[in-house]
Amino acid sequence: MKKNFLRSIALVAMMLCGINANAQFDLGALAGAISGNDSGQSLATALTSIFSGEKQASASNIEGTWTYSEPAILFDSEDYLTKAGGKVVAQKLEKKIQAVFNKYGVTKGAVKFVFNSDGTFVETIKTKTIKGKWSVENNTLKLTFGTIKPKTVEITTQLEGKQMMMVTDATKLLTLVQGMTSSSNSSNLKTISALLKNVKGMKVGVTLTKQ
Repeated sequence: MKKNFLRSIALVAMMLCGINANAQFDLGALAGAISGNDSGQSLATALTSIFSGEKQASASNIEGTWTYSEPAILFDSEDYLTKAGGKVVAQKLEKKIQAVFNKYGVTKGAVKFVFNSDGTFVETIKTKTIKGKWSVENNTLKLTFGTIKPKTVEITTQLEGKQMMMVTDATKLLTLVQGMTSSSNSSNLKTISALLKNVKGMKVGVTLTKQ
């Protein structure tokens, strides 16, 4: 699997060098870039979904305790989901993202967020504790991780029952995961960001389950 992943990185690098930085990166090309002979059942679930303004979380929805369950992928519209087999692309991409998350300790049940009513939150990831502030402004969740060198990221939320997707575009994914893990080692995340930065109509992040 490691060899397949390295081949994928090399292919993505060549593809990105050959396209305009402002051009839309076709989902069909993305599917080819992340394809491989991965075995095992796909991690993709019904939470690979389409954005709905009615499903954005309010502050009262967010308050409470949440744990990480899996990566999240959100398409801006039905058109993006169906174009070039968007669902298949999402399934493959979720597996690649989780493989990277594993390196940072972001695994199912290993990350917990407690969002307090006073606008503060406490995150625990294994034995590490990270404190920060949160707010909801114009339907956008703002998370500020840490106090000495704070990292702030704006997040799009979607509620599906007891699960909440927290997603952002590729340019902010690096900040989100660095904040969550309090890690400065970003080489693996930069690979994912490079893969996604020219993809339009899709946001990526994490799925949390309310306790």
